[in-house]
Amino acid sequence: MLNASPPGNSRRELDTARRLGFVLLPQFSLLTLSAAWEGFRLANSQTGAATYVCQTVGVTGREVRSSNDIIVKTDKEVADDPSFDITFVISSLNSAEFPDQRLEVWLQAQAAKGKLLAPIGSAAVLLARIGLLNGYRCVTHWKHHEQFLERFPRVRLSRGLYCVDRERLTAAGGLSALDLGLSIISRGLGSTLAKQVAEEALLARLRSDNEAQRMDTKIRYEVTEPRLIRALEMMEANLERPLSLTQIASASAVSERQLERLFAKYMKKRPLKVYSEIRLQYARELVKSTTESISRIAAACGFSDGSHLCRQYRAAFGEPPTLTRQKSSESGHSAASEDN
Repeated sequence: MLNASPPGNSRRELDTARRLGFVLLPQFSLLTLSAAWEGFRLANSQTGAATYVCQTVGVTGREVRSSNDIIVKTDKEVADDPSFDITFVISSLNSAEFPDQRLEVWLQAQAAKGKLLAPIGSAAVLLARIGLLNGYRCVTHWKHHEQFLERFPRVRLSRGLYCVDRERLTAAGGLSALDLGLSIISRGLGSTLAKQVAEEALLARLRSDNEAQRMDTKIRYEVTEPRLIRALEMMEANLERPLSLTQIASASAVSERQLERLFAKYMKKRPLKVYSEIRLQYARELVKSTTESISRIAAACGFSDGSHLCRQYRAAFGEPPTLTRQKSSESGHSAASEDN
């Protein structure tokens, strides 16, 4: 189930980890928190004992507003200098860049003590930014992959659901946090209990660490033609340096004319139009979930410059990327600003 077996003390600490802290960043994902927490609660229920002790931790106080405006009152805050066997950091796509010097110093102190740190989803961006993932394998949400690879070359990014590498445990976010939790339970209390917890949570099986984060291409695009699926996969895998129609056709084992006919038949569009839409949608996701400049986003999505992206973006979405970012920022912080 695990990507790698942690050596030495890290292995023992993971096997015996019982005190779990969940640091909630402002605008954190309630789904991710619930998924990360629930496996341990169900394990306690199954064993009839408080085997796992879970506590929430606030960063700037003991009330933290989630991304869907639900306020969670935490058990502790970073200023209390709490200590846990595993510290989970719960973020969301909109709070990946959350800067707080006190939090960063505290996390670095935990790392210096050899504590297990578990950034979930976008929180991997925070730990990578302050150097706590250098030299480690990790995963993060698929929307962050390309930018993460560019920004953090010293981190060994994987593309699976979760990853355990020595003192660092990561999950891609959302429901994958439950997969990570089940792997921890399996290590500490046995696979039988982990399977019982999974069944109570209505999971048909224990997912492995290296399973795909995204749905199959055929499901997302609602197509079954193998050559068309291959072409779409090639497009999605080559956003920064777009392929030519000739290259896509060759990789799909068809001629250019055959490729045009396949797209016309199944998608009612020309292949390069679909390719452009895929790149623009990825650009939109980066605009909404990162603070990268428009020129950098343009480069990451295969546009010649920021102006080129802005023209295509406005034509596709009816507004410039700066307005999209403004709207996204306002929706994420409007509720919080009402309390200030």
